[in-house]
This record gives sequence, C-alpha cells and structure tokens, in this order.
Amino acid sequence: MSHQGKVETPVSARPSPVAEAPDSTALRLLEVLEGVCRLGPVTLADLVARLEIPRGAVWRALDALRQKGWVRMRHGDKAFELCAPVAGLFAHAHVSRPEVEALMPVFTRLADSGPVHVDLGLFTARGEFRVVETTRKQGYSDQALSLTDEDIALAAQLHLVPADLVRHLTAFMERAGAEERQVISSGDHARTIRRLRQQGVVWHDDGSSAALARRGWPGVSLRVELWRYSRSRADALRDLVTEIVATEGDGQT
Repeated sequence: MSHQGKVETPVSARPSPVAEAPDSTALRLLEVLEGVCRLGPVTLADLVARLEIPRGAVWRALDALRQKGWVRMRHGDKAFELCAPVAGLFAHAHVSRPEVEALMPVFTRLADSGPVHVDLGLFTARGEFRVVETTRKQGYSDQALSLTDEDIALAAQLHLVPADLVRHLTAFMERAGAEERQVISSGDHARTIRRLRQQGVVWHDDGSSAALARRGWPGVSLRVELWRYSRSRADALRDLVTEIVATEGDGQT
C-alpha cells in the first residue's frame, strides 16, 4: 500500500508505452530522409510541420541518419542537410528505367493472367535491344537480341519513327550476321514491320506467345508466353492481349 492508501502497481506490471511497429518506423525514416533531400537545409521544427510526423519520431529518424553518416546538423541554425557521400551513393546506384516503371501495370496484368512468362525489352543503345525486366529467373543475360528474328524486338520497332528505325537498323547491321543483313538490305524487314504495324502484335503461329508494343513508348515492348499450353489458355491470352491493345487508345497504360 502507498502512504495515501492506494495500491501501487508494480513497475513490472505497468503497461509499457505502445512500441512503434517496425514497418512504420522504417517508413518514417525514409520519409524523413526524403524530407531532408527535398527541403534541406531544414530545421527540426520545419520538418515536423511539413511531414506531419510527431516531433519525437522525426528526431529519432534524424538521429539514426546522423549516426549512419547520411545527415548532419549545422552548428549555427541547427538545420539538417545531407552529407556529401550520400549524393555519390545515389548518383552511382543502379536504378530502374522509367519505361519499366511506366509499363509495370501492363507487365503485372500479363504476369497474373495465368501460367505465363513475361518479358519487357527496350533499346539500351543504338541498334541494341535487350530484355530488362522478366519473370524468368535466368532471364537477365544482358544479351542483345536480333532485330530481325526476335518477336519482342520486332514489336519494339512498330512505333518507332522512320528516322529512329533507320538509325537502329544501321547500327545493328554492323554486328549482324549475313542472313540478318540480307533481310534488312533486301527490304524484307521493312515489309514485315509494315505488315505487323497494322496488327500491333507479333503472334506466334499457335497463339502461345505474343509481343506487343505501346504507342506511348516507342522502342519498348512486352512479350507474354504460355509455359503451360492449351487451346483454351491460348484463346484467353489472345482475348487479354487484344483488350490491352484496344484500351491503349482510351488513355490507359
């Protein structure tokens, strides 16, 4: 009993403050780092006001970033800014391409449609077309694909303006094989592109795969391929690809 006649709750039995969930703590750490990136040099008070995060949580995040060497506090006005090494860290980091991020909704929709493999490819240099995103574990070989023989590379050429198409084909011919050069120089490749441009899709004969381009992203294409074939799955794939191609004109991704 206490001297006031009340029963004291043992310290060990008292409810402890609710701990912040780890995922919430990590998210706030990133939000504070982003805030310093965008607003810095910025004071603690200004960060709290702009981020609408409790002052204690902002301070803990800043303290962790200071210990990491990513953020420093100026002596005079106590404003926080990024440390120089952080700029170099992000400047030399590998980042995803904007084309990949923009087309992820379509990529994901195709990948979720059934037992399929999905690839996304684009021109990484003049005359060099590569797959840069794929559902295949071994699909990131960084090998440049043939512009005349690979369906996904053919699809990427469908919406290129003529001048860009010529530049890519000219550069490709410098490393192409004899048959590939013959296809291009004879005009067969140009005729193939004109024919496929009317369809907007490069289909495999049995409907087991399709490569499609997006008008808003010339030089980029997706390929979806059934890895467990059946006639019904091929029909469903054709319906899905046809719908995706048709809805692009409505402003959808």
